[in-house]
Amino acid sequence: MRDMNPETAASLLELVLGGAESQRLETKRVSGKMVAKALETVCAFANTQGGWLVLGVDDAAKAQGQSRLFGIGENPEAVDELLRKLRTHILPTVDGVSLQRVPCVLRDGSDGALVALFVPA
Repeated sequence: MRDMNPETAASLLELVLGGAESQRLETKRVSGKMVAKALETVCAFANTQGGWLVLGVDDAAKAQGQSRLFGIGENPEAVDELLRKLRTHILPTVDGVSLQRVPCVLRDGSDGALVALFVPA
C-alpha cells in the first residue's frame, strides 16, 4: 500500500474533518465489527457511482474535527481482515479498488495513518 499524494491527502482530510459523508464518501472507525459494514459499503459504491471509504475515522455524530481521527493502528488486524475479504468475499470481484495510506496527526497528537479505499462504479 502506498502513501497518498500529499495534496490529495490534504483535500480528503479536509472533507473528512468537515463531516461531509455522502453517497460517495464514508468513514469507519477500525474495529472487528467494521469489516462487515465496510464490505457492504464497498458493494454499495461499486453498484452505484463509486466512492471513497476512509478507515480510522470516528462517526461525525460522536466527535468533531481532528478528534475523529483514531487511525488504523487502533486495530490493524481488522484492516488486514478487510483487505483479505475484499479479495474473497465479494463476487463478482470489484476490479479497480485502490488502497492508499493517508499519513496524518491523530486525535492524541501522535503521527498515524488512515486508509483510503477508492471503489470505482
